[in-house]
Amino acid sequence: MATILVVDDQRTNREFLVTLLGYARHEVLDAGDGIQALQVMRDRRPDLVITDVRMPTLDGYELVKRMQADPSLAGIPVIFYTAGSYEREGRALAESCGVVHVLIKPSEPQVILQTVSAVLGVVPPPVVPDTAKEFGRHLLDLPKDSIDPDATVFIVDDDPGVRRLLSFVMESASLRVKAYASAEEFLDEFVLDAVACLVVDICMPGMSGIELLETLRSRAADLPAIVLSGHGDVPAVVRSMKLGVLDFLEKPVANHILLAKVYQALREDTARWRKRRETEVIRRRIATLSSREGELLKLVIGGNANKQIAYALNISIKTVANHRANVMAKTQAINAADLVRMSIVAGICPAT
Repeated sequence: MATILVVDDQRTNREFLVTLLGYARHEVLDAGDGIQALQVMRDRRPDLVITDVRMPTLDGYELVKRMQADPSLAGIPVIFYTAGSYEREGRALAESCGVVHVLIKPSEPQVILQTVSAVLGVVPPPVVPDTAKEFGRHLLDLPKDSIDPDATVFIVDDDPGVRRLLSFVMESASLRVKAYASAEEFLDEFVLDAVACLVVDICMPGMSGIELLETLRSRAADLPAIVLSGHGDVPAVVRSMKLGVLDFLEKPVANHILLAKVYQALREDTARWRKRRETEVIRRRIATLSSREGELLKLVIGGNANKQIAYALNISIKTVANHRANVMAKTQAINAADLVRMSIVAGICPAT
């Protein structure tokens, strides 16, 4: 496809665009400011430049003016990619220097791809839902049959660029995502009622990632968590591990590594929920037993024969057989061994 240069002083914004455009089969170059961008362009002329407007050293507007003054760079089309709070100024600067297209952060992946295609004059790539499925397989080809199809990945990070990038990666792997700008916002909405995992930044304004985990533990919310940090912090690692987090990853983390951890968390939580649901079903079945059937159940799982049970309960062997048949029907146990297993799951019979 095309060679595209992404210019932004925020690393997470560059990573998001590099990931998205790279998947769309563009060759992507990146630079952290306007000065570096000019050096990159003179070494290799791109087909398109996507640049932030407000940057230190050399901003997007000055970058465009210098490109226009250089005959070797003057014909390269430019897209401004600016924050919503700077939209009015960004559009005014774009108009004054001849930049036609302005994207506002955060923009939907499909909008970005369509704008890039329009500027390059090429056929738009497949829509994002189709793109996402293939992108997910490309990143990580792991079996998902052991993961609940309704599982959710919760992302908590105060950086909107990180939230957009992580959400895109998860959605690209066909995972359901909910993203939050703060721990407080997450806690206001969070209900532990299905398979899920948490990806949380450790350092945020207000409640930190560690404090969020401590709050969840105090509420007995058994939610598997992956902690992200912008720098190595040994005390924070130790503290988070004591809280039972699945892993502690340092930013920037490779997409396939993060997805592998998320898959692991969701597989483990799926297994926990299946066991929890099975326990609830078995307990409901056992609760339908009469008091006499309950007594008989305890004697059966204790290994007593019908004759011994009849003697212990002072009833006939025929009556024992009838009660036993009722117990098997109500619990839906296949045989005595299955009845013992169900009793262990329900907590009636201790595992040996």
